[in-house]
Amino acid sequence: MLPVLPVLRGELPLMIHAQGLREIRSALKWSESQPRLRIVIVGGRDAWMLAAELAQRKIAVIYTEVFDLPARGSDAYDVQFSAPAVLHQAGVTVAISEGLDRASASGQRNLPYIAAQAAAFGLPTDAALAAITLIPAQLHGISDTLGSIEPGKDASLFTASGDILDIRSEVKQLWISGVEQSLETRHTRLAAKYRARPPAK
Repeated sequence: MLPVLPVLRGELPLMIHAQGLREIRSALKWSESQPRLRIVIVGGRDAWMLAAELAQRKIAVIYTEVFDLPARGSDAYDVQFSAPAVLHQAGVTVAISEGLDRASASGQRNLPYIAAQAAAFGLPTDAALAAITLIPAQLHGISDTLGSIEPGKDASLFTASGDILDIRSEVKQLWISGVEQSLETRHTRLAAKYRARPPAK
């Protein structure tokens, strides 16, 4: 059951899925008549075009379009890569997501690479990391337990061989709620199996 009352009381945000400029403008216009609601734009392909208004009204964006093609022939090739940076520089709170359509659920493992692409096109590295950790936790009302490493929070964290936004880095250890998890998968088992095969003669 959806937690409707916390949304109506402004305790949790109302997530409005909107991509195009017209959709986002319509959502903003409608929200003017709902002053108690906390609005978050999800998707937000053209949100960069309204960055100043979104910042002024303190409306966050969960941006899902980093690797999408430009929507218009007049758009620069990197318009989607740089959109999170444009929003951040305007003062908009930005989270980054893979989205919910197509194969996005299984693609959540690619979040560090999506954030890294946004960082390569102007989003500060600390903001890119927060966009896939602390900010989503804040927007969903669970930052008291998740999203950052602080006393009193769930010990869900990992160690890596380098910068997690660098595709060359490897996750070395993982804990969920303080319990260390095995990193063994079908892929690691197959890799070990074929590394141990007899050399070809």
